[in-house]
Amino acid sequence: MRKNLLFLLLATSLLLSCKKETVDVVDGDYIKCTINEESFSSSFFVGATYVMDIFVITGTSNNGFDFTSLTIVNPEEGKTYKIEEINNELNGTGITVATETLGATYQASYASGGFGSITLTHFDGKSAAGTFNAEPIEVDGNKTTTITNGKFSISSINEF
Repeated sequence: MRKNLLFLLLATSLLLSCKKETVDVVDGDYIKCTINEESFSSSFFVGATYVMDIFVITGTSNNGFDFTSLTIVNPEEGKTYKIEEINNELNGTGITVATETLGATYQASYASGGFGSITLTHFDGKSAAGTFNAEPIEVDGNKTTTITNGKFSISSINEF
């Protein structure tokens, strides 16, 4: 419930924000990955916020249910974040996914379990790009899923 509320708050803040800055160092706005050998692409919406040293990028598909969200606390360009390790005092770095095929929400973070990594190949507070992979755990169960070939690019980050 709290995770869904956080997602809705972040999505709402992205939609209502007027501040936009474009940087040409990234190649578009997307999150792409393979989840259990099925392609995911943020074909409907992708957006990012950066507030109080927390960077969140979220992408949704056209069906209105599938989404992927990446959270990085204290983001630094060139750094790889191992999800299963303590990355900072908040331990908030993680990956959350849900698809119609999965039928549930899965999360990988230090607090919830699972493992994986997020690498920020570019980050300047205004735009970002990187790669990710994970084996997250079902939020309300004990199943796992596999995320491979993850990559993201965002040309405009909303700062609050």
